[in-house]
Amino acid sequence: MQGSLSDLSVTNWMESFKLDSSDSETDYPLPVVLVDLDLDKFEVAGQQLSDVKLQAKYKTFSAWQAAIKSDKIEGQVTFQQNKVAL
Repeated sequence: MQGSLSDLSVTNWMESFKLDSSDSETDYPLPVVLVDLDLDKFEVAGQQLSDVKLQAKYKTFSAWQAAIKSDKIEGQVTFQQNKVAL
């Protein structure tokens, strides 16, 4: 996935993936292997960021590596995607 967006809310986006199930965790890998986005506004975990460059790639089975640069934060993170709470 590559492109630019004026506004992206991870909180709102994750709400759309909630399942009607009593099981709160499920194997549900994202159907994307590469993300390269330029965002004017980005909300994640209650934090509002501006002028964001977000790059992420699926490194190994169930592991993501991401880099972010914005007005408030810059860095890299690697995280596992074994189970996703939806």
